[in-house]
Amino acid sequence: YSAAGTNFEQTTGYATIDAENANSLPSALQVLQYRQIDTATSRLYTASQTAMPAPPLRSNGRLFVEVATGIRPLVVVANPSSQDATVEFSVADGAGAVTSSSSIIVPAGGQFSGFINDSPLSLTVAPAGALTFSSTVPVAVSALRYFTNASETSVISAIPVADVGVAAPAGMVIPDFADGGGWNSQFILLNPSDVQMTGEL
Repeated sequence: YSAAGTNFEQTTGYATIDAENANSLPSALQVLQYRQIDTATSRLYTASQTAMPAPPLRSNGRLFVEVATGIRPLVVVANPSSQDATVEFSVADGAGAVTSSSSIIVPAGGQFSGFINDSPLSLTVAPAGALTFSSTVPVAVSALRYFTNASETSVISAIPVADVGVAAPAGMVIPDFADGGGWNSQFILLNPSDVQMTGEL
């Protein structure tokens, strides 16, 4: 399925997937595309695009967030259950100390979407940290990094969400990086546990 994307007014929400066999759900991927109008030709062009796997329902999670000039993280919470979800957020610095916290209520069958440093979250990040959330009912959470470049174009990328307390298997592999020819790579490591991790990249 692909949305037309031709309306000038933005429509937001969330999608659910139901299979006839509950034990055989497909793998799902959302490709999010942002298009702008070229003022010279009056034609639409793709300014940015990113892909996000459908997240599992979870009661807690952790993700990397960064707030700097031209960079803002957006978090989305969907609550498909029949109960309201109270979701608590906290931001910790590089040393693991909590520097900011907030909470919201996502109504049953509802959705929240917002930049973490805007109301109602109003979280302080200086300049980067780990955002941890916990919910009273399982929710689906995704996050996007918005980067506004020198030409005032918003470039979006997906931020992965890790389960708190679930360590990745030993010997992780990052299958691709690029350097040179106009490309560079940045590696970000996030500790999903509450104990110190050591190792090397």
